Amino acid sequence: MPRFGVAGNPPAFFESAYGRDRLNAPRWLAEIGLDAIEVQCTRGVRMSSERAAAYRAVAADCGIEVSIHGPYFISLGNPDPAVGENSLRELQKCVSLAKALGARRIVFHPGSAGNEPRAALERAIALLMRFERECDLDGIWLCPEITGKRRQLGSLADVLAIAREIRSARPCLDLAHHHARTGGSLNSQQDVADVLDAVEAAIGVGALSECHYHFYPIEWGPGGEVRHRAFDDIMSEGGCALWPPASCELFAPRPEPFIAELVRRGLRPLVICEAKDSQERGATIMKQLWREMRGVVGVDY
Repeated sequence: MPRFGVAGNPPAFFESAYGRDRLNAPRWLAEIGLDAIEVQCTRGVRMSSERAAAYRAVAADCGIEVSIHGPYFISLGNPDPAVGENSLRELQKCVSLAKALGARRIVFHPGSAGNEPRAALERAIALLMRFERECDLDGIWLCPEITGKRRQLGSLADVLAIAREIRSARPCLDLAHHHARTGGSLNSQQDVADVLDAVEAAIGVGALSECHYHFYPIEWGPGGEVRHRAFDDIMSEGGCALWPPASCELFAPRPEPFIAELVRRGLRPLVICEAKDSQERGATIMKQLWREMRGVVGVDY
């Protein structure tokens, strides 16, 4: 079955009996019935090799799949060569940590598109080609993420272009970010199918289960992402979407069409929830939906 898990450690972890030590996160996840964690290195790769080895042992014992999210300051499309070199150094740190953790996926934001998005994409691809040649990835997937802001490098087309050129790359399909930067485009099962069809056409059917998935509701505006939302956040006064005016009660995208399409295609990917301060609740909802929908594959959402 798919694996469902959390990005980082939600508030509920720290409120639990396990919360005094992040090393206990896999134990907590196993206890609540989840299967995966995306370790957050967004402010830099700081975990020691000793700590990583201990974390790996606990995760393996608990049956938790580990992935990592690289630093936000990776910026592969930047025209400054020094920024590009620093970005590759940070990616190398991520690879070293991934090996120590037993992680098979490294998620990262490609960076700013600047005023020349095509040139930025070409620079990013060139740097990743070099990185792939020079770095022993040992089966680790590099996962460029669909980003939430329209001025960022990281549209669906961008991450597919990277994956076509880089053999060790598979997209991080952040469907909430895609929803935000495309003006709220994921509202039905067919909308989800269209995204997955595009991935399939670009890099092959088998790649769909190798991709890394992020899913959660999001608030968005004219420039794309505003903030992550919880699955039960209501679009009401003081909490409504900035644009367009609220037309439904709960923030989108909703999990039912997404999970229904996973079931229809027989996919068993890794799905990470980034719902605001409630990652474990969102992941649990999606896992339960998957279990329920296996018996009603013909129902469209």
